[in-house]
Amino acid sequence: GRRLRVYYTAAIVIGRLLYLKRTAGRRLHLTPAEEAAVWDAAHERLAARALAMIRELRGFWVKVGQYMGSRSDVTPAVWVRHLSTLQDALPAVPSAQVEARVLREFGRPVAELFDAWDPTPLATASIAQVHTARLKGGNQKVAVKVQHDGIDLLMAQDLVNVERIMSWVAFFEPEFDFKPVIEEW
Repeated sequence: GRRLRVYYTAAIVIGRLLYLKRTAGRRLHLTPAEEAAVWDAAHERLAARALAMIRELRGFWVKVGQYMGSRSDVTPAVWVRHLSTLQDALPAVPSAQVEARVLREFGRPVAELFDAWDPTPLATASIAQVHTARLKGGNQKVAVKVQHDGIDLLMAQDLVNVERIMSWVAFFEPEFDFKPVIEEW
């Protein structure tokens, strides 16, 4: 379902932008300002759609969105506005789920590992969540970064998906070949 959601969203975004580009010659009756408004409206809808998918799927897609949202030199302003919201904290994973992950990883519950554990995360990101705690037998406060369940497998799948999507983009629009960026990841 994840891969299908990604490809469906990518097909809509790429298809709509290609359609607008290919039909620009048919909109000669529009003023430059009206043509710009057509593009802005399309970018607004498509950026909102992409952002919704990214927030739903999380993981690597948040990283992709953060990257695109920080690249105003190559990303349309509407997209930057939408995607830059990913720089802020993401919704937290429930503490019980994080504590279960700690139990699986360390073989002991949080209460045996720490004198104190704050169930409210200090930060939540695309790959992990950070909680504050106090070590057993002392007053040393620590930050405990707990990787989200299954994120390693999702990241591997997402990287394959983003490579495929970027190859589609490069096929249709050779000037937008992002292969060197993908190879860095």
